[in-house]
Amino acid sequence: SASHQPKSTTSTPLAPPRTTKMPHPLAPLATSFKSLHSPGPILLPNVYDATSARLVAALPSTKALATASYALALAGGTTDAELTLDLHLSLLPPIGAVARGAGLPLTVDLQDGYGERLEEAIKGVLSQEIGAVGINLEDSTAGGKLLDVDTAAERIKRALEIAKGEGVGDFVVNARSDAHFVGGTVDEAIERGKRYLEAGATTVYILAPPGQLMGEGDVVKIVQELGGKVNLAPRWVKPDGGKIEGGLTSRDLVRLGVARISVGPSLYFAAAKALKDAAGFVFGEE
Repeated sequence: SASHQPKSTTSTPLAPPRTTKMPHPLAPLATSFKSLHSPGPILLPNVYDATSARLVAALPSTKALATASYALALAGGTTDAELTLDLHLSLLPPIGAVARGAGLPLTVDLQDGYGERLEEAIKGVLSQEIGAVGINLEDSTAGGKLLDVDTAAERIKRALEIAKGEGVGDFVVNARSDAHFVGGTVDEAIERGKRYLEAGATTVYILAPPGQLMGEGDVVKIVQELGGKVNLAPRWVKPDGGKIEGGLTSRDLVRLGVARISVGPSLYFAAAKALKDAAGFVFGEE
């Protein structure tokens, strides 16, 4: 009978243990940084080295640190167009250390994401040495050529997927829509921006062409069309450090309802002029 059958000595194989990726230590900081954009605005005086980062971090109004690749490149002895990913990542740890010490979120201007090295770039800025919780991601190359809008939107999705895979689900992508910047219309930049928000970007950054200032009418249109999920720059400082008259201030942009305000390399230009003037004073060149 069945009762006389020998018992099997083989045990039922155990199911493999479930592997759940532990949350990244940066995850809470990313969530906090993302929340600063809504209702906003978050104001970001862009830094470029440890000294500028420390000075900005010490200001009571500072809620986060942001880099500007143009200024970072100049401070690192190269140009924005020639800033390689390897050099870029090597220049960021001192700024990351300041951000960690101050308990502030850090977002990095990652240019166009470095093409096929996008995954390496995202993982690099998420590293312990840098500790960024967001990036700028441009839709034009260093040569001023616009990426196909589908390609640009897909790269935003990919960047967010990579960050989520690392355990940072609220990673912030500030997607630069450069159609107007390279000579197109504001409307073209807005339409591309809508695609980027659909792809998961937190905000869309629209710049006026070099040497031009954004008018209030354009800002109103951009804010309305993109639901306020916009990063704009106020009246900025010229490369020679001189102030530009007219244009919209940060207070104007706050009044008009943008979510995020940044200044690009303006602090670098202002600091460079102050340094030049001070050195000239030493030489008696007042």
